[in-house]
Amino acid sequence: MSLEIDDIHISYGKVRAVDGVTVSLPTGGRLGVIGPNGSGKSTLINAISGAVTDRGTITIDGHRLRGGSQRAAAHAGISRTYQTPQTFTELSCIENVMLGLGPGDKRAKSTGAPRERREHRRTREALALLDEVGLLDLAETSAAILTYGQQQMLGLARALATNPLVLLLDEPAAGLNSAETEALSTVLDKANARGVALLLVEHKMDFVTKLCPRIAVLSGGKLVADGPHAEVLADPRVVDAYLGAPSNA
Repeated sequence: MSLEIDDIHISYGKVRAVDGVTVSLPTGGRLGVIGPNGSGKSTLINAISGAVTDRGTITIDGHRLRGGSQRAAAHAGISRTYQTPQTFTELSCIENVMLGLGPGDKRAKSTGAPRERREHRRTREALALLDEVGLLDLAETSAAILTYGQQQMLGLARALATNPLVLLLDEPAAGLNSAETEALSTVLDKANARGVALLLVEHKMDFVTKLCPRIAVLSGGKLVADGPHAEVLADPRVVDAYLGAPSNA
C-alpha cells in the first residue's frame, strides 16, 4: 500500500490553503506534518479524507480517489481522527466503537455465520479496541461523561475500528497531559506495527519526533521540506517558516 498525494491545490476564494503539495506515505510508514497555524495541515488531511474537493491527484495502491468523497476515501481504507473529539454523546463507549465497525462483519457474513455469531464477534472486536485505548472499564458508560482525553481515545478507537490502511490524525495530542500523550503514542505504535500507515498533524514536537522518523513541513500552503526529522528541523527554511526566526540567526 502506498498513499500518493500529487500536486494538490485547495482554495477558498482567493486564499490558497494548499498550494501544489506533493508527498507520499509508503506501506506501514509514519509521516509527521508540521507547520505554523494556517499553513494548510488540516486542510490537507481534509482533502485526503474526502472532506473537501481538491485539484490534483490522490491515489492509494494506484487507485485514484474521487475528490470530495468521504465514502470513496473510507472504502479505500482511509480513516481519520479530528482536532475536536467526534463522539456520539448519547451513546455508550462500546456503541460508539461498534458504529466504526459498520452494520456487520463482512468476514463473518462471507462464511455464512448466523447473525448472533456475527454480533458476538463485533462486540468482541469493539471491546478489544476499547481495551487497547484504555477504556475497557468504561465500555457501557455514556460517552457524554468522559473527560476530554478519554473522548479523544474513544475517537481513535472508532477510527481504528474501520481496520484502515491509512490513519490520518489531526492534532490527536492537543489538550492531553503527559500520561495521556504517552498512552496515545503506545496505541499508535501498536497500530503501526499491525501495518497501519500513520499521517500525523501535530504541534507537540517531542511527540512528533518520537513517533515519526520522517517529517513534512508546510508553510503558506506550500511544502517547504520533507525528510528525516533531524535534517528537516535543522533546515533554515523550516526555522524561518515554523519558528519564525531569521535563517542567519
